[in-house]
Amino acid sequence: MITISLVDSPPLSLHHATMQDVLDIYDNLRPNDIKECEIFGFTPLDALSHVFEIEGHYTYAIKKDDVCIAMCGTVPLEDGRGSVWMLGTEGINTYAKPFVRKCKEVITLLQGDYDIIENICPVGHDETIMWLSWCGFVFHEQREDVNGYEMLRFVRCKDEKSQAYYNQRPVYH
Repeated sequence: MITISLVDSPPLSLHHATMQDVLDIYDNLRPNDIKECEIFGFTPLDALSHVFEIEGHYTYAIKKDDVCIAMCGTVPLEDGRGSVWMLGTEGINTYAKPFVRKCKEVITLLQGDYDIIENICPVGHDETIMWLSWCGFVFHEQREDVNGYEMLRFVRCKDEKSQAYYNQRPVYH
């Protein structure tokens, strides 16, 4: 089991997630996170538990003491890319300051060996978009449609200093 201390006070930590973590948070997700699950046609329980069925997934629980307040991870795509995700409870907002202090470290952990991590989020989820931008993700200008909802693709290259964006795609120099 990996345990990474995210902050000293209050004590947030990162652990490999279990199905018990899913059961602890699925019915307490933030409204925006519930909405994202619905857009993709998943219940929160399905969205959080489905990841365990994907070969090569990395799934972590963010905990306050022993209480799971969020889950995050990556799943493999193709061509050295991974899909990054996070779903959380209001506990993330309650402990926003210590969470934000260490989230870039967690993003680097999630990046792992992937050249690129990416995903999409709904247009209008401004808090999520600001956070992702702060974490080093870049957003494509072109919007995508998922089940009638406008979505923005965001990407992060492994070596941020060597990346440039050409025609909305990451290109290494």
